[in-house]
Amino acid sequence: MLLYTYSFEVFPRMLAPLLQPIVQQVFDRQTRRRFAHLRDFLAGHAAEVEAWRSAQPSKV
Repeated sequence: MLLYTYSFEVFPRMLAPLLQPIVQQVFDRQTRRRFAHLRDFLAGHAAEVEAWRSAQPSKV
């Protein structure tokens, strides 16, 4: 499971009502794109990732 949390603040504050939706949209698009690339990478390397995970010491 992956938990991803973020927050940002737009400056100058007097322009925030205008800029915040634009910045939010750009950030959301870039984040979706990066997670899609990560998903594709991990899917393409699932065997290697599983081998690495299996080789890690148990955290019990």
